[in-house]
Amino acid sequence: MGDPDSEETERERSSAPRRDSARPLKGGSTIGRFVVLAPIGAGGMGEVFAAYDPELDRKIAIKMVVFAHGNSRDANVRLLREAQAMARLSHANVVPVFDVGEIGERGVFIAMEYVEGQTLGDWLKSERRDWRAIRDVLVQAGRGLHAAHQAGLVHRDFKPANVLIDVHGRARVTDFGIARLGVEEDVLTPIPSSGLSSGITPLGLELTKTGAAVGTPAYMAPEQHRGRSIVDGRADQFAFCITAWEAFFGQRPFEGDTAEERVTAIERATPRGPVEGRDAPGWIAPLLRRGFSARVDDRWPSLAPLLDRLGDDPESRRRRRFALAGVVLAGAAVAGGVTWLVARRGDPLAICGEGGDEIWKPAAKSAVRTAFDATHSPLAGDNWLTVERGLDRWSASWSVAHRAACEAHVRHEQSDDLHDRRMTCLDRQRNRLRSLVELFGKADAALVREAPVAVAALPPTADCADADALLAAVPPPADRAVRDKVKAINAEIDRANTLITTGRFPDAKAALEAALEHAKGIDFPDLQAALQFGMANALDKTNDPKTAEQWLRRAIETSALAHDTKLYTRSWISLLWEVGAAQARFDDAKPIRETATQMVHLSGDAPDLAAQLEFHGAAVDYMRGDLAAATKGAGKAVAYYQLRSGPNSLELVAPLNLLGSASTNPDESDKALRRALAILEEHVGAKHPRVASILSTLGNSEMNRGHFELSIDYHRRAPRPDGYARCSNGTTCHLRRSASGS
Repeated sequence: MGDPDSEETERERSSAPRRDSARPLKGGSTIGRFVVLAPIGAGGMGEVFAAYDPELDRKIAIKMVVFAHGNSRDANVRLLREAQAMARLSHANVVPVFDVGEIGERGVFIAMEYVEGQTLGDWLKSERRDWRAIRDVLVQAGRGLHAAHQAGLVHRDFKPANVLIDVHGRARVTDFGIARLGVEEDVLTPIPSSGLSSGITPLGLELTKTGAAVGTPAYMAPEQHRGRSIVDGRADQFAFCITAWEAFFGQRPFEGDTAEERVTAIERATPRGPVEGRDAPGWIAPLLRRGFSARVDDRWPSLAPLLDRLGDDPESRRRRRFALAGVVLAGAAVAGGVTWLVARRGDPLAICGEGGDEIWKPAAKSAVRTAFDATHSPLAGDNWLTVERGLDRWSASWSVAHRAACEAHVRHEQSDDLHDRRMTCLDRQRNRLRSLVELFGKADAALVREAPVAVAALPPTADCADADALLAAVPPPADRAVRDKVKAINAEIDRANTLITTGRFPDAKAALEAALEHAKGIDFPDLQAALQFGMANALDKTNDPKTAEQWLRRAIETSALAHDTKLYTRSWISLLWEVGAAQARFDDAKPIRETATQMVHLSGDAPDLAAQLEFHGAAVDYMRGDLAAATKGAGKAVAYYQLRSGPNSLELVAPLNLLGSASTNPDESDKALRRALAILEEHVGAKHPRVASILSTLGNSEMNRGHFELSIDYHRRAPRPDGYARCSNGTTCHLRRSASGS
């Protein structure tokens, strides 16, 4: 196997631009205001030069690509994308970008900090390194990579050659040339032939055909080898752990000359051990093995808990614990404090225990299974299996998140305020689980039908580890008595939200009305705003948009008073839906859309808010007949939802449906609908009634294109349990509900 630092990415080998040898860059040449000093490196993606910035009187590095004729456009966009990716980051362990620009027809340049030092690969080869020094450098690089993920970026080519160690020993991640926002290229507008001034963000574009593998083969995750167009930060985690294994143990864990051989070795889960003489402790290997698991879901939820564990040496921790115990024991007068002190500063694993949740336990599972079976619904068996798998995964994820929050607090790695906020977030998520399990234990046929959707709607446990978002939220009341009342009413709100996800809209409205009554006299505007927003949501689901609008306007006023910027923004976005889409008051919707757009921008274009805005805006455009605008907006909504929740999230179904309905391009429409169908079947099963609507639409589309056999096949596949009927003539049938409305 070749030297990893010399291996090109799969994409570089196939599409690298050629150097224009007729116009080489030499010392003394200028690029913009910068003066070239000397070449310092080259690769498939471009060349790197040392340069001088006369305006700021500093030495910098410039990376540029000089084109031949065929590939200039892709290479231009690729390099601009690298600049965008790096410029979005401001972190001590990421190489900062200073400037970017084009040089006529010749190429594109990125001006960045000049790092005096060597790559991680060269650093490891230059001398024998103690495992702790290796660990410290890797943790630094991991922090830089994690910062990229928090900014919404996936590097996709992390390897020793893309980590620089400066002369002070600080690690910096660089070369984001194939990083991207995780956006599906098929739902974005292609780059027009007129050039790069179209306003399209290069970072959001894929530059080669779908299915092309991206990354350096030896460090690529299985999902990259298989050419998936979208990968998330766990692919970077895989590459990080391969890199770390190689650094600690002297060789990469898996061997193979082809992608197939590598993937096979990974799936067999038999990594090679350390080379002779390596002294890294044994506790490191299990951490890394989890990180390069073949299945994405088996890896760490993010790099943060892995870096926490990697940076926490159990042996040193035990020595500190015993030393502390000795000091306390020496003071016999404080014998009563021995247990507390040892526990407080002892092993977080012992103090925090499993941190597990006791709601989804065997007795609860048995009760839910019995309730499902008692409905005699044709969906009961399949949906029970979906629910069991989904709640098993979610409960396990919650336990990991709870344990991580506890350990971070015990190790004094977070403030008491942040710890309290994390625990409050986790408690509220557990409220959702508790409400869901209670409802499932009394299920009827309608609830069985909606159960998989409700499970998929449980909030991501990773939200409770987002320190920036948690600290930006309105703090809880200072008065403990008021705080306890707010906590109790928040539990009522959480139950109402669960009722909404299970389709119990009138029950949700009644629960929120009761919570509003209980909240009277509590001086905490943020609680009132949350209740008002919740009432609007319930009223929207019961098809009362006028009253929902009134409650949203109250929520806007109250959330402003509470200084809750996120809820204020969400309320404006929801108001756009109620006024523009639900009531078709298009003129009234225009200023609402402008305000909502401004608020989303002020929020930093947070993916969850941007996704809602684009989807609601696209729905308004569709209602008023502007299909081009609706198609564009729906595509952006898909991209943002994907960035927030991943490529297979149930949240994608609605915007994909809208994209399929709005697009006048039959191929684009069918592709969006087929993707929506695949996601829906993955979450709720092929027999779920919701699947029938998409199958019917696809069938009608194929009929209109003259593909009658394919049309009939789509219609025949449409499920029909729980009162849903299917017409006998598959080429002309439409989905209809039974008279009972079930």
